[in-house]
Amino acid sequence: MRVKRISLDTNILVYAMDRDAGERHMLAMEVLDQAVESDCILTTQALGEFFHVVTRKNGMPAKDAAQQVSRATLMAPPMVGIMAPLQSA
Repeated sequence: MRVKRISLDTNILVYAMDRDAGERHMLAMEVLDQAVESDCILTTQALGEFFHVVTRKNGMPAKDAAQQVSRATLMAPPMVGIMAPLQSA
């Protein structure tokens, strides 16, 4: 059985925090629930974009946004750069 590696898009992270986003929030939470059980990574770009969006557009204090980024890295390790294709065994 081949395990799929996934990476979460910035929008998933943002909508997961936005409880006023209705169905998008619920869908983002479902994706996060599945990601916890998967081989999931976060790019440093997605984490930086998340921080920018929630602090500048959504008004979250920088300290709170930094805590959310820290929590996200506990769920999935951050990756830098372009990912190489997975090698089949």
